[in-house]
Amino acid sequence: MIAAYALDALNDDDDEEKKKFAIYGAGTGSSAKNNQLRELGWKPWSVKVGKHYFDYRLTPLAIPFGIIGSIRDAQRWRKLDEKSVAAWAAFSILRSLSVIQDMSFLSGMNQFMNMINVDSPEKAERNARTFFVRSTAGAIIPNIFKQLDRTFDPYLRDNATVIEALMRETPIASRGVNPRLNVLGEPVPQTTGPLSLVVSPAKDSPMWRLIVKNEAWISVPTKTQYLGKRIMTEDEFYKFIKYRGEKLRTRIESRMTYLERLDKEKFNDRIDEYTRDATKQAKNRIRREERESK
Repeated sequence: MIAAYALDALNDDDDEEKKKFAIYGAGTGSSAKNNQLRELGWKPWSVKVGKHYFDYRLTPLAIPFGIIGSIRDAQRWRKLDEKSVAAWAAFSILRSLSVIQDMSFLSGMNQFMNMINVDSPEKAERNARTFFVRSTAGAIIPNIFKQLDRTFDPYLRDNATVIEALMRETPIASRGVNPRLNVLGEPVPQTTGPLSLVVSPAKDSPMWRLIVKNEAWISVPTKTQYLGKRIMTEDEFYKFIKYRGEKLRTRIESRMTYLERLDKEKFNDRIDEYTRDATKQAKNRIRREERESK
């Protein structure tokens, strides 16, 4: 464990592409930030060797690597270096125990605990919808058919409504559901096959690498978005995510040379500025389309 920790810590680099060996725990502590890390091929509870991430949860290294990964995660993203040794030990050991809960044979219980842990009406509604669908269509349709259907589907599907959630769980009908979008308005690709559960290749994306390197996490908009005095409909919110992401990606890509020269603080300021501008432009486009449709 000491050798593995030292190998990771001594070869640490802000640039994910340059890391040849690294051990990870559950990640940043935020699912939104973790999803942005996934754009580079990153996996939680994994060890990076060269250009691949290997899941260690079902190996004898799960507990020792879980402890090391939790310490390294906290140093990378939670500034654990600024805390006392006692805080180091307590955080790393308690945090690493969640690797047991994330193992595949306990994942169902983990999903259930996450489902009942709600902090907003929107999250409660989404969790209740997921539970209802899995208890109906999910229970009726054999998993083998759903897995085969997803094997030939390049994208993950959204489930903004009960109808969409039911369609997503139904083979073939799932193609009628909109793809799930990331913060840049791009469809989230589907990872299929048993090998993808264990191994993930690193992805070459200069833009995402620069964002992760500077920890300039792009904010995820809340479901309650206003157009004037009214709240957006589900369809409008989906368009908003798409338009906002497209504008943001175009702005960042066109300024890559400039952004690469900035320090972390100024880089984060620019990303926040671009995000605000993209938000305004996306809402203006939806308003314009609404006027044109009347």
